[in-house]
Amino acid sequence: MQPIIPRPLQPGGTIGIVAPASGADQDELQPGIEYFGQKGYTVQVAPNVTSRTHFTAGNRQSRLEALVNMFQDEDVEAVLCARGGDGAIHLLPDLLDRLSDTEPKPFCGYSDITLLQLALYERFGWVSFSGPMVATEFSRDILSDYAETHFWSLLTQTPMFWNLTPEPGWETKVWRAGSANGPLLGGCLSLICALLGTDYLPDFSEAVLVVEDTEEKPKSIDRMLHQLRLAGIFGKISGLLVGQFINCFPSDESADFTLQELIMSAARGFDFPILANYPYGHNLPDRLTLPLGVRLRFDTSPMRFNLVF
Repeated sequence: MQPIIPRPLQPGGTIGIVAPASGADQDELQPGIEYFGQKGYTVQVAPNVTSRTHFTAGNRQSRLEALVNMFQDEDVEAVLCARGGDGAIHLLPDLLDRLSDTEPKPFCGYSDITLLQLALYERFGWVSFSGPMVATEFSRDILSDYAETHFWSLLTQTPMFWNLTPEPGWETKVWRAGSANGPLLGGCLSLICALLGTDYLPDFSEAVLVVEDTEEKPKSIDRMLHQLRLAGIFGKISGLLVGQFINCFPSDESADFTLQELIMSAARGFDFPILANYPYGHNLPDRLTLPLGVRLRFDTSPMRFNLVF
């Protein structure tokens, strides 16, 4: 599929804040709103963002309408998620049907938002951004200068200026040498697995699969990795990029399985290259913002990351 890259966010434009999954309290959200205001942008907050229906930001219909309206509002140039959480899967397939004649916009979020981002790419080829969110990273002011600059470079510049190389000094590890070249697809591991067997998971043929997660037990990660194996995903991809698995493994690695052991076991018999400890994950100050759907080439010796257009 030919990826469709949205137009960059312009200086002084309007940013829409949405909550397709769980909601945020106003005091969690406000510092993030002020951050974007100080950057010179107008902020438009969807009416359901601080709502609550069980574990979601309002009922399914209110979340759907708010997200569709932001994408279809001609004054809104970019759509950023307040947070992840749970419930984004409720919006499929109606969201895709409603957006069939809509132009893409920069759409940024991660965690539960992974479901929507992969579905939008599968259906329309939309490139979206797996990156920081308003009520988490921006409200808490936890991003490093490098990560913050990187976020803005992807949303406001044309792709020729995009760069997925980690900050100097960051130690990305080679678990299996080689070169990979394909569309960058993935996100939160548990949400990728949630789309297996549905019509909303993209074709991973020759893809560079990127994975991360948080608060999952090692045995659950092991099961999900083998689920990808059994579903044929590992037989299709050209490379694997392993991000951070926050609060998933004990600090004393000798007390349990390591992430490397689990991944190398699930990937046995395949020869795709594997890079690990990539700066990408939940609440990570050094996290890079990833343009899902764009073709990435990475090499392990020497280590290089190049976007191919």
